[in-house]
Amino acid sequence: GARPPPSELGTAPTPDVARPSVEIPLTSVTEQPTVSQIESSSNVAAVAPQVVITKPKVLRLRIGGFLAGREVARRVGFAYKGPRIASATMLVPKGQRACMTVAYAIKGLRTGTCKVTLLSVARNGARSTQQVEVKVVKVATAR
Repeated sequence: GARPPPSELGTAPTPDVARPSVEIPLTSVTEQPTVSQIESSSNVAAVAPQVVITKPKVLRLRIGGFLAGREVARRVGFAYKGPRIASATMLVPKGQRACMTVAYAIKGLRTGTCKVTLLSVARNGARSTQQVEVKVVKVATAR
């Protein structure tokens, strides 16, 4: 009998992302957090926390300046470090005019706003995200 091509056998549903984004790891590969030995079953929450969409925080970035993903996380108080974090990334939608991604950072290109999503995934699969808007501004020459 005729078999369907392999691409149709196990297709996962496509996530509802409006446009593709660039994933930027917040930690380098050599900096993977280690699991502490103190971890006991008594302090593990039974229910994964619900993701709460809060108002995006706004950071300023001058044209030609860089903002590393971990710096973005630090400035907005996004906790991604710790033994229970499996991965932490910064999602930057493609096609934004105000900024572009460079290695682990975003670079300001022209005045405007970039939308960035910080995402961390814990080892138990719980995801937490935070929306950040990066406002790219001209550097003020007058003091």
